[in-house]
Amino acid sequence: MSVDDETMWLTVSNEGRVLVSTFRKNLPKEEIVASKDEMERSAIENTCRGTERGKELLDAGGIVRQVFYDRNDQLAVTIDVDGESCRRN
Repeated sequence: MSVDDETMWLTVSNEGRVLVSTFRKNLPKEEIVASKDEMERSAIENTCRGTERGKELLDAGGIVRQVFYDRNDQLAVTIDVDGESCRRN
């Protein structure tokens, strides 16, 4: 599923208490890595404040993980959001 012009949402799964979403960005790895801080802020905002379900998962001790691959299917960035992430931000 297309998220935006450069991002495809590939899969969503759970690994125990971890909800994992996997994405591919049509960008070089270096560009994705360079934007990690911004991506992390967005992930925290969307998970902690954007949906009640996300907050419920985190309050129950879960983790929301976003895994990003580059245009060559190489792992670029992994972002974990947990309850502590919400309290810090």
